[in-house]
Amino acid sequence: MSRFFRRTGPLIVLSILVAGARAGADVSLPAKGFSDNMVLQRGMAAPVWGTASAGEDVTLTFRGKDVAVKAGTDGKWTAKVETGAAGGPFELVLKGKNTLTLKNVMVGDVWLAGGQSNMEFTMKGIGGANLDSAKLADFPDIRLMTFRADGKWHPCDTGSVLNFSATAYYFAKMVHQTQKIPIGVISSNVGGTEVERWMDSSALREVLPNDTDMMNGDLYRANIAPLIPYGLKGAIWYQGESDASGAGRNPHPTWIAPNYARHFGAMIKGWRRQWNQGDFPFYFVQLANHMAVQTNPAEESNWAVVREMQRLTLALPQTHMAVAIDIGEAADIHPKDKWDVGKRLALGARALAYGEKNLAYNGPLFRTKSVRGSSVRCVFWGAESGLKAKDGGKLTGFAVAGSDNKWVWADAAIDKDTVIVSSATVSSPLKVRYGWANNPTCNLYNGVGLPASPFQTDGAQLPVALAPARTASGRLTLRASTEIVDAVGRSLELPAGASRVSGMGPKATLAFPIPGK
Repeated sequence: MSRFFRRTGPLIVLSILVAGARAGADVSLPAKGFSDNMVLQRGMAAPVWGTASAGEDVTLTFRGKDVAVKAGTDGKWTAKVETGAAGGPFELVLKGKNTLTLKNVMVGDVWLAGGQSNMEFTMKGIGGANLDSAKLADFPDIRLMTFRADGKWHPCDTGSVLNFSATAYYFAKMVHQTQKIPIGVISSNVGGTEVERWMDSSALREVLPNDTDMMNGDLYRANIAPLIPYGLKGAIWYQGESDASGAGRNPHPTWIAPNYARHFGAMIKGWRRQWNQGDFPFYFVQLANHMAVQTNPAEESNWAVVREMQRLTLALPQTHMAVAIDIGEAADIHPKDKWDVGKRLALGARALAYGEKNLAYNGPLFRTKSVRGSSVRCVFWGAESGLKAKDGGKLTGFAVAGSDNKWVWADAAIDKDTVIVSSATVSSPLKVRYGWANNPTCNLYNGVGLPASPFQTDGAQLPVALAPARTASGRLTLRASTEIVDAVGRSLELPAGASRVSGMGPKATLAFPIPGK
């Protein structure tokens, strides 16, 4: 045997064996995301994908219907399975040269739970009374999957729930119990991470065209992209602490917090674009109160800035914000009250995604102001059930400033769906802040017990400031208190069917048809 063959022969044989193995590869699914106990999104052609031998014919059978696809030259294949109405359990059968059967498959709604450590925070970590509630967590029609763990689906029970996201579990439980359908939750989150790390490349190019930070986008590539295009109902998100505190960045760049709305909005739009399933619901948690309790009305706070940027992100369609300004802990960045967070996210889903009528789903949300002499009147959405101070005393957390930008504590009084703000030391007030601090003392709620979001009246605002009003012609007229722009000052396109009736800027009036008229 020649020296060449003695050195290279085994390599040649090995390469032939590897090639042969690829040529006869079994039909397979991704290691994470597809397993027994999974939930497929109802009412759609749900994508299912995997690998097989190059050019191999693969047949998927689900609910009595077959779907045939052919693997490409790279062995990859993708099929669309019509899921139908909610129900189960079913089997999903894949046949090629081999047969693969997934059992106990449910059809329902699938929610992706993302973010950082407060979303990752488990039921086991809560302890106490909430841990006791985990002992009652046997919901076989709720299925849980943690992407960074085994990536397998598990029925929700007293064992599987302990190591699952507490916020996501409470959200799923409340939606399941009210909608009476199977719910699947995919938990994919990493503690101590900035929003920029969860953005796809197109979103990064949009907001950071000269970006050279290799960490930006890394968590999207590792923990989100492998899930695309799994069929979703929507997403819930709990993140922002790292962008407020500068975790992982030293020194803290001054541009991060003020640009959070732009970056977070780009992330949401990027995910929707990559999934190609329309503007699916995206519900998120505003930063909770944390650190030393506020004593200075002029406190500078990146946490307050990020909360404001989160509020302004509501300019995007199909979004909802769960306010958490009353459930934080001064000494712990991980508040234990995930029940209220899950409940407030679920209220948004019940009202917006599932169409429950007459359901109050958010607390007071600032929409416009008017200056009247020595006072400023602030008008709110979410005040249909009335406004109140939670403890029955006087309102706290309001500050006011004039043209000199010197903030002082303000007196605040409720008048129907408005709050009138003033101070004896500010004769000509122009601006109002509420809950503007790392850990503010603030107590404005609506009649159903949901807290008001912190806000400031100066700077960018949500596009439409006054609620729609019906006109005799069967059209809606909207007046904007500011120019019709998004959270970062870009002009908005008019809604579908809308037309400008009169005026520009603060006096602009729009009209568009009422559905059914």
